[in-house]
Amino acid sequence: MSDNTPRLTMPYIQASQSQKEVTHNEALNLLDALVQGVIQARQTAPPATPVEGAVYIVTATATGAWAGKENYVAQYIGAAWVFYAPFEGMKFYSVADANDYQYKGAEWTLFQAGSSASSSGNYFGDESDGSKTYAATTYLGHAMISKYAVASNVVTITTAAAHGFTTGNLISIQQCTLSALNNTVPPLTGAISAGTHHYSITVTGATTFTFSKTNADVAETAEVNADATCCKWDGPAIVKNYTDLTIDNGATVTPAARCKGLVVYATGNVTINGTLTMTRRGAAAAGDDCSLQLFSPYVLDANNRVINTFAIPAAGANGATALTASSGGSVTGVSGAAGTNGQTGGGGAGAAYGGGGSVVAGNGAAGTSYSGGSAGSGANQSGNNGEAGAANGGKGGDSKYDGGSAGAGNPAGAATYGTAAQNGTGGLLIAFVKGDLDIGATGLVSADGADGGGGTTSGGGATGGGSVNLFYAGAYTNSGTVRANGGTGGSGGAGRNGGNGGAGTARAAKIAA
Repeated sequence: MSDNTPRLTMPYIQASQSQKEVTHNEALNLLDALVQGVIQARQTAPPATPVEGAVYIVTATATGAWAGKENYVAQYIGAAWVFYAPFEGMKFYSVADANDYQYKGAEWTLFQAGSSASSSGNYFGDESDGSKTYAATTYLGHAMISKYAVASNVVTITTAAAHGFTTGNLISIQQCTLSALNNTVPPLTGAISAGTHHYSITVTGATTFTFSKTNADVAETAEVNADATCCKWDGPAIVKNYTDLTIDNGATVTPAARCKGLVVYATGNVTINGTLTMTRRGAAAAGDDCSLQLFSPYVLDANNRVINTFAIPAAGANGATALTASSGGSVTGVSGAAGTNGQTGGGGAGAAYGGGGSVVAGNGAAGTSYSGGSAGSGANQSGNNGEAGAANGGKGGDSKYDGGSAGAGNPAGAATYGTAAQNGTGGLLIAFVKGDLDIGATGLVSADGADGGGGTTSGGGATGGGSVNLFYAGAYTNSGTVRANGGTGGSGGAGRNGGNGGAGTARAAKIAA
């Protein structure tokens, strides 16, 4: 017989062994360290004053008493460090950063929601928000400190603990131009570039930042968020776990910033009388094949036949190919293609007017699994062709000449001429409900695209809709609206409107309880 158990390598008590308590206690210590695993932190060196029984994951490059033990699980027991070799699939919760880590492929990585579903429990992780009712607009993923109206002339952010900040927080200031930030008192530090973008600064202590904000500085609103871990756009999917979930009429639940999807999992019932949305929250990122391998609970088709795979393809529907306006002629924008079978919609192309010679508008871009396609700009006058929307849910086309309007995107194209296009693309929304899913008459579940810019001559294109995927085990009632519409192309003179964004996917499917 082996001396140790095969998985946790706990020592067996051998026949006729003396001092059996030594072996038994060693096994108990190992169980104490590894079962329902909780670590204090992941770090390279042992703490100066370790607490008896404390557990850590050793990271590279390890020093001191941990030297050479990278990736091992270290426990301080009996005034000495004991090391346990990890195995594939081992998981720990970290107290230091409130994240779950899994040993996978010879390294520790952040544990993400798995693709295989379990018929019981929470297969998106152990942390749960319990039964939740949203009665007011709520921004997920970031702690919303404030949302300022454009009419305000000055924004003041106080980074004290009383305002929800601690040292190391990142503050993100969205949709403000460089001119707004240059006048900050004290000056903002970090990577700041010209244009209308998203900016982040690190809190180093209790400080008050003040900067002027005018209509010219802000595309729509300035959202100021604080998040101890990321506070950035285009981050990973936000996963929310509930027992029961209710969204009241008038309440909107959406991520505070664009991201790679919103996943809602409820072990009980979900009632939506307000809005659950990924509208204009698609991520500017390359797509991935998001194949949901559902073994239990199964997804059932209309004939109650099992569908083991429910795909959200990496590539969304195609963007529109812009038309060419001949000299003195004009063309309207072409709409992006509609998504099917989980796809997002393609971006719309701009319109064009061939004053003084032929001209071509900007193409729309294809969607991805995380975003509807970005849109091209309108064109006006010979030699001033429109600009295409960027790939992977990126920037919309810039307006190039008087009357040729910008395309929507992440961010929208520069609106040198005409009215501004909207920022954003339709995003990815997935909901698993093991009870009843009821969408009331005032309920809306959406992942719509953004509208193109308008102008006196040629409108800009709109972005594609996202992908809405609803799975339910109980009764499904929809008296409201479930949609993933593309945005509306910008208006142009003489009906030369930009192309609409293609509609994405909006679907609901029953799963076996």
